[in-house]
Amino acid sequence: MKRALSIALLAVVAVLALASVAAAQTGNFTSAYVARWNLTHGKYLVDIGQYLEALEAFNTALEMTDDAEIRTDALLQKATVLAVFLDEPDDAVRVYDDLLKQYPTSAAAESALFRGAMVLFDREQYARAATYFERYLKEYPGGPSHGSAEFLLGQSRSKAGATPVPVAPPPSVTQVRVRIMKGHGSVRIESDGALTVTPSGSGGHAIDLNARDGLVVAGTETGARELTVGADKPLQIRAGGTTRHYRGSLTVRADGSTLQIVNRAGIEEYLYGVVTKESVPSWPLEALKAQAIASRTYALYQMQHRQDRDYDMVDDEGSQVYGGVEGESASGRRAVDETRGMIVTYRGRPIYAMFTSNTGWYTADPAFIFDQPLPYLIAQQDDYSPGEQMGRWKRTYSTADIRRKLSDIGVQLGTIRAIEPRVTCRSGRIVRVDISDDRGSHVMRTRPTLGRALNLPEILLTVEKSGDEFVFAGGGFGHGVGLSQWGAKAMAAKGLGVKDILAFYYHGAEITALAQ
Repeated sequence: MKRALSIALLAVVAVLALASVAAAQTGNFTSAYVARWNLTHGKYLVDIGQYLEALEAFNTALEMTDDAEIRTDALLQKATVLAVFLDEPDDAVRVYDDLLKQYPTSAAAESALFRGAMVLFDREQYARAATYFERYLKEYPGGPSHGSAEFLLGQSRSKAGATPVPVAPPPSVTQVRVRIMKGHGSVRIESDGALTVTPSGSGGHAIDLNARDGLVVAGTETGARELTVGADKPLQIRAGGTTRHYRGSLTVRADGSTLQIVNRAGIEEYLYGVVTKESVPSWPLEALKAQAIASRTYALYQMQHRQDRDYDMVDDEGSQVYGGVEGESASGRRAVDETRGMIVTYRGRPIYAMFTSNTGWYTADPAFIFDQPLPYLIAQQDDYSPGEQMGRWKRTYSTADIRRKLSDIGVQLGTIRAIEPRVTCRSGRIVRVDISDDRGSHVMRTRPTLGRALNLPEILLTVEKSGDEFVFAGGGFGHGVGLSQWGAKAMAAKGLGVKDILAFYYHGAEITALAQ
């Protein structure tokens, strides 16, 4: 317990240190264009389930502009991620309070006050929630949430001081919803088994679906807002020259001129199509089993946090790569079957099981990389990853190339004279970089600016100037947080088992069996 507390304290200190550095900097580069791009990108990241990356995007937007509209939107989005997707309601309320303090007369202040009250109410902090509802009714007597605030104020007052009633955990969820094959306006669905189309009935062995006027149209039939297609054998989808097969059923909706296709499948069958798309089929079985447990945990976490959305995950790197039946392999199915129902938990709850291709020689702490600590994801030396693919690399760019590539993403600088670390975390990752040009020094987050512009594999690196060029020598590929897939392969090759692998990369967590 003392160690857990010390780790948490270090994480808090790390975040405060970054905040103080940012506040003290006077040479920060700002750009409304970069801020707007990150705000939009952050919303997209939330949609596909990359919550820590979304926080990074919203924080970048906050740092890149003084525009009140952009900043208040970024603060609202950030608080939502913390409350809804990362289970950090206290942090969310602090963000709402910051918005109210900085922009008390803004259009966003009304939303911040009511949402903060709702977070406290849901957290069963009724006395505190009552003060927020009271303030809302006083400051916004004609507000859009006035009726709800009045009712919830009464509920808060009556519940304050009462003994909380334990809430039973939700039943185990066994099916996942994965958005697949995005961007097609028409598809053909076939199966060797008879198709069942709801609400239309039987569809024979094939059905053609098109998006038309916001509806899903099957052949010459009247369109429907949604169709579900199932069969007792795998479903084949043909779209835009691509053919894939999927287990389970397909729910099809129209999204403008394209179709949104969601594959509903049992979580274990879904994992068949994931494990060896994320890993390599020939890797040692223990590494594949580690990937299976991490992927199952990641899927379950998303399922629990996205029940009010149309899908839990997407089928590409936005979530975890899912190839349907074509993505399966004998070794992947074995890894899934031998770990059936196993997940990684921390204090009894599924973790946000992040993984990355290669962590280089040191894992990353999200407290530094994304400004949000998670106790089971910490920075530590990784001796298994650097000898594997992308464990070490080097990139060289001319100053003109760097300036042009930064300009392409909206970072407009003069002639670049120096690139130096400003904030380097324990792992050696350059979290903030200082780029000097003929107008002075400009400090910015590395990943969303220099890293994005140059497509750097990682920010675990050193920077050296050589004549008119800059040499970036680094290690790792991805964000560096969580399980290193190549590191897991190396550990398994050395004879270490799945429990050793997961214990190394998910600090203090344990393997738990799902209730069946």
